[in-house]
Amino acid sequence: MKDEEIADADPSPWVPMTNAGDIHILGKLSEECGELIAAVSRALIQGAEGLDPKTGMPNTEKLEEELADVRALMALTEVRFQLNVKRIHKRSLAKMRYQQKHLDNLDEEE
Repeated sequence: MKDEEIADADPSPWVPMTNAGDIHILGKLSEECGELIAAVSRALIQGAEGLDPKTGMPNTEKLEEELADVRALMALTEVRFQLNVKRIHKRSLAKMRYQQKHLDNLDEEE
């Protein structure tokens, strides 16, 4: 869309969520994903075996905690929104196989 067309365009219709439980579960999932991103970033910067300078917690331990938190909220989200868990599992397995190929190639290069 060109700049001059933006002001004349009709806004896309959307209705924000109003159900407190739905908002809660997605908000918590989003929050936990953010915390996982922070833990991954710290491990990339300091190394997986590095320590949090404030708490002394190993980065691997923080990764474990945040992965567990995200998994828990993912499971609750699946239930809350009656998501197709079989489809999610099938896609997860496909993604794992795809990424494993990359890992295998990288490991061969070392």
